[in-house]
Amino acid sequence: AQGESLGNDGPLVRAVHLAESLRDAEVDAARDSLNASLKAAVREVLEADGALSADLSALPLSRVDAPDGTFRLITWNVPYADGHHGYEGLLLVKERRGTAL
Repeated sequence: AQGESLGNDGPLVRAVHLAESLRDAEVDAARDSLNASLKAAVREVLEADGALSADLSALPLSRVDAPDGTFRLITWNVPYADGHHGYEGLLLVKERRGTAL
């Protein structure tokens, strides 16, 4: 939530664990459940103070950071047993009075 730090036991650690679990999941139902949890955890990471500039290199997801620091995009795919993929992502944008997710 707003104001929470990304410390050693915070949302970033949960997001890393969930991303790794999603990668290793063997059934689609588990993938769907883990994906929903991962999306919530990444949202929590991006809602934390300093999320635009925080070091997220431990997060095993795709990340695009604007060179001028105006946005941060985090995306990932969810591979399914039948060969198709789902795609998820969250965009954090700098605004005059803080950030918007």
